Amino acid sequence: MVKRTDRLRQWLAGIVAEPPPGLLLDGADPAGLELAAVAGDASFRRYWRLTSVCPTLIVMDAPPELEPSAHFVQIAEGLRALNLPVPRVFAADLKQGFLLLEDFGDCLYGDRLLASVSEEVDAMYREAIDLLVQLQRHEQVPGCVLPRFDAALYAGEYRLFTDWFLRDTLELALSSDERALVAEAGLRLEEVALGQPARPVHRDYHSRNLLWRGAGVAPGIIDFQDAVIGPVTYDLVSLLKDCYLHWPAARVAAGVEHYWHEARAAGIPLGDDPAAFRVDFERMGMQRHLKAIGIFARLALRDGKPNYLKDVSRILLHLHEARPQDPVLERLQRWLQGRVAPVVEGDLRFFAPC
Repeated sequence: MVKRTDRLRQWLAGIVAEPPPGLLLDGADPAGLELAAVAGDASFRRYWRLTSVCPTLIVMDAPPELEPSAHFVQIAEGLRALNLPVPRVFAADLKQGFLLLEDFGDCLYGDRLLASVSEEVDAMYREAIDLLVQLQRHEQVPGCVLPRFDAALYAGEYRLFTDWFLRDTLELALSSDERALVAEAGLRLEEVALGQPARPVHRDYHSRNLLWRGAGVAPGIIDFQDAVIGPVTYDLVSLLKDCYLHWPAARVAAGVEHYWHEARAAGIPLGDDPAAFRVDFERMGMQRHLKAIGIFARLALRDGKPNYLKDVSRILLHLHEARPQDPVLERLQRWLQGRVAPVVEGDLRFFAPC
């Protein structure tokens, strides 16, 4: 049986020998392809950098039975039509799951943020927020029929938290009162999500899915294949209350304020009350962070990727600091702080080894 990597190389050799329109390559030798592994994401996709050509290119290997790529290609083309900086898809074999993409480099936004002084960090967040507003000016992505963030999708996200984290990872035996609180909070967060204005949502718009491309250059956007039409605050909270970073409240507030002014100027229907918008943002953050904890638990248990559990403590801190101004959600916060956080703090799986 021909190995998948051999099939990939055969496909690439054909592309390099006869590049598609719009792709000009220097140093292309189909017999001497050089591939360097690129850090992957939380999916089953794998990535390489094709270094034996100029410009370099990114090769995506997405097994079609696990990660079908047709939707990725459609969304990429639609986002490019909106002049958003997403990698160009030069070639795709959807049957095999091979894609050849524009190379935006490998400097993650998060790494650059941590290495920058305060003024640069603030400028980078403004750039990322401006791109988000550029996306949300539109009610749909051209050429795509994005699924809606509906009650069924929301319920599936909340079950990630209740099933994969509370039940399967922590193995908590909840009392009837605790089960009632968790269920009631879930319904409340569903109301929050479904009650907001709907716009295209990247659904993972954070520092590991943005690529730094230089000062004054808009960051590259990647990992957009799960996009939906959904709550207008979803991507904003993913960015400013990042699961992988924690910033002072003043920086988060400045980002929300910048978004508020830019989005309203762009005609995005946020209403007239910035304080009410901030409450929506805080509540959406709770929904997003509970989902993320569940995803990280699933990655550890199902996919054998336990390192994601190291970020759970930071996410619990985001949840603790939220200001939802809702009695049910505030009770959930207290329960998380008093019942869940101590279990996490006493479990070595959630901490990096010394």
